[in-house]
Amino acid sequence: GIIAGNPPEGRPELSGIAPFAGLVDLQVWTPSGLPLDVLLDAVGAAIEERVDVLNMSLGGHEATTARSLLSMAVQSAARHGIVCCVAAGNDGDTEYKKISTPCDAPDTIMVAATALDGRRAGFSSMGPSDNPEYTGPKPDIAAPGCGVISARAQFSMAEAIGPDCRYAVMHGTSVATPMVAGVAALGIAALHMTGREIDGI
Repeated sequence: GIIAGNPPEGRPELSGIAPFAGLVDLQVWTPSGLPLDVLLDAVGAAIEERVDVLNMSLGGHEATTARSLLSMAVQSAARHGIVCCVAAGNDGDTEYKKISTPCDAPDTIMVAATALDGRRAGFSSMGPSDNPEYTGPKPDIAAPGCGVISARAQFSMAEAIGPDCRYAVMHGTSVATPMVAGVAALGIAALHMTGREIDGI
């Protein structure tokens, strides 16, 4: 995928950002959606596993005061030295417009999406949070979020392309976020930086 995908031979353009990174797969999607207890358990597992980077391409419509249970859990992960990259949300062109939780946690890296022209993608949710004095300015960074090629899940509705039809073109802050997570992983591996140093760049 976007973070650590290994490309087919002769197709380096399909490589992930950090193809030699190790992955810890924390399943949170269930047939009933994204239960809070499952999300909290996953964040806790990331802390226990001492992962370097946590990618969260998800979010919810709660008050962005960094006081939700999930936002506080992610803030705890960041305080443990984990680089927490969280999607801003895709409500920029809806009536809601605002960022989602848990990217409002002060020490997360909230990722917005850019379009092909380098400007904010219309769908990318906007700040500030509901409590900017506490959360700080949001979003923190933006990354490409339109026309991104990534690995395609077996039962995905996305149109299949590429070798063996195992890839798809995707859009959203959910594909921008793993780009930042991949860059963070490279920084930690190549520059021997800590999570706190990466977050401070």
